[in-house]
Amino acid sequence: MLQETHFEYHLEKKIPYFEETQKRSFFEKIKKVKNTILLILAYAFPSSKWRVILHRARGVHIGKGCYIGMFCFIDNLYPQ
Repeated sequence: MLQETHFEYHLEKKIPYFEETQKRSFFEKIKKVKNTILLILAYAFPSSKWRVILHRARGVHIGKGCYIGMFCFIDNLYPQ
C-alpha cells in the first residue's frame, strides 16, 4: 500500500516540457547569457580564488575557504 501511494505521488508531479522551459523574458535571457559567460571563464581560470568569485557572481552558494579545482563544472541551469 505504501508503494502505491508513493507511485501515485510521482504521477501527480507536472513534468516541464521543452516549450514551457524555453519561455523566458528578455531579462531572464540576459541573465542566462551572463551566467554562461561566467561559467566558461570560471571553468578554466588558473586561480581558485577567482573561480570562486566568478561562481558566486553566477549565484552559486559557496562557503568561505572553499577550493574549486580547474575544469570543475557547476550546473548552469540551477546554480544555487
